[in-house]
Amino acid sequence: HALAIDERRKLFLPTLWQKSTTVANNPYHPQQLEQRWFAGVHSNVGGGYADTGLSDVALNWLIEKSKSTGLCFEDECLSAIKPDHLAELRNSYTPLYWFWPRVWRKMLEEEYPNQTIDESAYQRMAERGNYKPKNLKGVRREG
Repeated sequence: HALAIDERRKLFLPTLWQKSTTVANNPYHPQQLEQRWFAGVHSNVGGGYADTGLSDVALNWLIEKSKSTGLCFEDECLSAIKPDHLAELRNSYTPLYWFWPRVWRKMLEEEYPNQTIDESAYQRMAERGNYKPKNLKGVRREG
């Protein structure tokens, strides 16, 4: 599950996932759950803008995770994916959303398991001095 670190619109708060209790111990329904935070706003991460550098970072992660479960992809389709952690980060807080307050998303809350910050977000902070999301302040880097 890919999540946007920089989305500030209250109407776009993330829906974090938890493992299903219905099939929790069923060996025929193994559950894998990973929620990863990426630099960008909602459409930077999920796609929708013409420039796809940031969304390709998230897409590349999803593809690699899918491959590890046995899913196959055509190489010619994968060659179009060009991840760029320094690509343009859009401002989604346009006038339409000014009626609602801005919010900083809470990250790595204990009640929602298997959350990580993608390494590309830390790379962006290191390489772009002006990229310092408030919600990453105090978040311990893994590894």
